[in-house]
Amino acid sequence: RFKRCGAGIDGFCDGVPLLCTPVLLVAGFWWWLGSVRGGGGRAFGFCLDFINNFTSLFEIDLHNDISGLLSAHPQTTFVSLHHIDTIDPIFPSMNRSESINRLLKAAKVDQSRLLQQTIRYHRQSNWSLSISATLAYINENIIPRSILWRPIETFRPWHSNSRRPFYMFNTRWPSNNPCEAPHLFFFDSIEHIGDQIVTTYVRRSPRGLPACSSTGNHSTNPITRIKVFSPASTHLEEEDTAVTLYIRLEQMSTIQQNLTPLFLRTICKFLAILVLVWFLFCTYLFNPPNYQPSDLLSTINKKWSTSSPIISTNNSTKTNISHILFGICGSMKAWKHRKSYIEAWWRPNVTRGYLFLDRHPTEEFQPWPSTSPPFRVSEDLTKLKVFPKILWPIQVRLLRTIMEALRQGDKDLRWYVKGDDDTVVMVDNLVEVLAKYDHTKPYYIGSNSEGVESNFDFSFDMAFGGGGYALSYPLAEALATKLDDCIERYSYINSEDFWLHSCLADLGVALTHDKGFHQIDLHNDISGLLSAHPQTPFLSLHHIDTIDPIFPSIDRSESINRLMKAAKIDQSRLLQQTICYHRQSNWSLSISWGYSAYIYENIIPRSILWRPLETFRPWKRNSRPPLYMFNTRWPSNNPCEAPHLLFFDSIEHIEEGQIVTTYVRAWPRGLSTCSFAGNHSADPITKIKVFSPASTRLEVGGRDCCDIEYKEGANVMEVKYRACMKFEVIA
Repeated sequence: RFKRCGAGIDGFCDGVPLLCTPVLLVAGFWWWLGSVRGGGGRAFGFCLDFINNFTSLFEIDLHNDISGLLSAHPQTTFVSLHHIDTIDPIFPSMNRSESINRLLKAAKVDQSRLLQQTIRYHRQSNWSLSISATLAYINENIIPRSILWRPIETFRPWHSNSRRPFYMFNTRWPSNNPCEAPHLFFFDSIEHIGDQIVTTYVRRSPRGLPACSSTGNHSTNPITRIKVFSPASTHLEEEDTAVTLYIRLEQMSTIQQNLTPLFLRTICKFLAILVLVWFLFCTYLFNPPNYQPSDLLSTINKKWSTSSPIISTNNSTKTNISHILFGICGSMKAWKHRKSYIEAWWRPNVTRGYLFLDRHPTEEFQPWPSTSPPFRVSEDLTKLKVFPKILWPIQVRLLRTIMEALRQGDKDLRWYVKGDDDTVVMVDNLVEVLAKYDHTKPYYIGSNSEGVESNFDFSFDMAFGGGGYALSYPLAEALATKLDDCIERYSYINSEDFWLHSCLADLGVALTHDKGFHQIDLHNDISGLLSAHPQTPFLSLHHIDTIDPIFPSIDRSESINRLMKAAKIDQSRLLQQTICYHRQSNWSLSISWGYSAYIYENIIPRSILWRPLETFRPWKRNSRPPLYMFNTRWPSNNPCEAPHLLFFDSIEHIEEGQIVTTYVRAWPRGLSTCSFAGNHSADPITKIKVFSPASTRLEVGGRDCCDIEYKEGANVMEVKYRACMKFEVIA
């Protein structure tokens, strides 16, 4: 494979043999994008044999103390650390060089766990413990993982005059509240003891606050040292870094303090619990239960059972459409006009799942058509014990769809996929994407909002459910058994999506991002976005009622049906952007297969054409830039920048194994010819025919190249798709 991982001064990696053979990482570290504005330039990094599609190398565009950031590393391999001279030393009382050398002491022993955040709770004292390579935090309060995963904002943005949101991740503000402010212990030493690695963290200074009175006044002040034991023989695997449930800590992190009689009694209680946990572990190993242990017990080596009767035991077969259960949330009030959206992609007797309605269908919708998913009426929430505490019952109804779908008892399932009644799903693409993952492991796959502000308000690491998300079936099953408890625990939450994120965080499962899911937190015309889709399979489209029809001169329902004409023939290429150039005319052509074709009367670099034209508006009218999670181009009246617009009209199979998609001009551009590029007008063109292979699907992450056939003055242009040549430069 030839692929590039990440970009920027902090480092990039090109796939073998593009630059170099894979080497074992010696001193490379991964981190999040430090600010909304990214950088690029000199390369400092390594080619790693364990980097995959979900790890990238990013900049630390920050100032001051980044300890809060390093203490809440995302669940992925730590690869690079940049801008060391612009940040404070990462360890107190030493210079930058000494700090890096200390970090490398741990790196040389076990890089797989370096900076991987581990969270545990000491229930007897109501303490939360968060451990990373540089720091260990003890909070004198039980704080949810979804909060502890957010870095404490000890750092400052790169630009001093920046306005919020500063970062591409959510943060917590440092607090002087004794129930929120942590006790800080910095990494001091590491050693081998038998088959264990022992890392020691020491307190550098007193916290200087009273004990947290609301949780029982169990002060952590006497503790001066924390020792953490991890197995020397077992490295944390890449898939394990995506899910904290797979962190294999054989023992509870031991907290050393003065051995007062009270503490000795606590130790005895802990040892008794440890014996009980070991017994439960052995029982679990040979007779897996239908529940997940609590956080206190989760330090024991966990394994997800693959012997549940609901999960397919035939794992040798590739995931197919029959392995997916859809849970669709709807309401009777909206069903009349949203029915067509669902029926456009639903395949009777093929797709499996249920439409969950808020009430029983009226006579108007009886008998229920076979072209729609079978319906179920959501359970009565007023019968729940927790109902009086719930502030947002509608959100709870949507969340409990997971539990209610699993209760239907469908067999031989690998994935649960959630969507709304205004969500259109590309089923074939979804199957191809999910087949890449090991469905026996806990996966939570989705995408966040297109809007920076929406992600800032909720979470950058949360799947927005309208765009759809996928849960591996073992995870969905484990979640279902704990869901009502989680609802009670977070009864104040006002969003189904954030509720799910919080519940899964308690199980130690973080989001796996996939850009193919589209929440569409946008308004007006999204043609600019759909014409520059990222190089990943198109999986879903949401909020159809809040945007303009995606094709001109037809309504929303007709627009979706037209898009599905192309989807039914070849979903692998749907919306995939292909760019080629007609040198004789100095034209650039950008095709979003099955949707649109743009002709520019100028040679425009692909790096520019990959940016969507900002034909749309943000979800919130009063939002301030940066508005989106991607770069855009502003529509222009410059004839050398404004495209001629043609939209998908028809599709057909022809001889020689070809698919022909036809794109027709929507309206005249109404501008003069671009004189800068030689006055080659594209005004005569009213139709573009695109020929693509019928027998070859586009691989996930793949791309097509194309050649243009056109005679000056003709009204039809032909474009032939072909496989790209090795190292082909398209510029």
